[in-house]
Amino acid sequence: MHTKSLTSFLAVATMFLIAGVATAQGPNERADVQIDAAARTQAITNLAKEVESNYPVAALGRTTANELRKRLRQNHFRETSAKALASKLTDELRSLTGDQHFLVDYFVVPRAFPPAAAVADPVSEADRALTLRLHNFGFERVERLAGNIGYLKLDRFETPAVAGETAAAAMRFLAGTEALIIDLTENGGGYSSMVSLLASYLFKEPVHLSDISGRGADDIRQNWTYAFVPGPRYVDKPVYILSGAKTFSAAEAFA
Repeated sequence: MHTKSLTSFLAVATMFLIAGVATAQGPNERADVQIDAAARTQAITNLAKEVESNYPVAALGRTTANELRKRLRQNHFRETSAKALASKLTDELRSLTGDQHFLVDYFVVPRAFPPAAAVADPVSEADRALTLRLHNFGFERVERLAGNIGYLKLDRFETPAVAGETAAAAMRFLAGTEALIIDLTENGGGYSSMVSLLASYLFKEPVHLSDISGRGADDIRQNWTYAFVPGPRYVDKPVYILSGAKTFSAAEAFA
């Protein structure tokens, strides 16, 4: 399928990618789309505009957008495959900014950009809920090791709205152990609200965890531990964090 406009190729840059549940048809299984020079130019031009307008660090967003435009003028992008171009743009953005949150994707089903109206998600909420349950909301393993050592392998920070009960159950199970190992070696991130919830079990008093800032001087959101957690807190005992090359974003913040 050859296209002459962006309606069949959509470049999406997610500045703060909250690692969502994989859809039923991931990028590796999705059919490729052939694109022409006009569609490629429009996609990169719009992508540069979005980066410049929305990236939280304004100066870096501006220089990154200008570099994309420069490389476009220099015919740096010659891909005719949507999959190949999306992959290349992802690599370029991550290299230019040092920010691994960037992800450029494409859609096989034509979509206008920017969308004139909200587009229905092709993956139903029931499908998402099922996928979350199959992965136990990121709580991969919870066990008591020899010597009464607690072990929690957490592979995702899902929102407490859906994973709060699982988090509370895990912490109740671990409450009687003498020390705790939290394994984040396979954790690619997720929601800061779950970071706050789990961290709240580890402190007696309220603790200011982090600030999330935007472009404006007043655009700051503070993250604190919660005054209340369901079940006992895990305090006055050693806690060890395991991290690795795949530990990313919210998992880094928690660590």
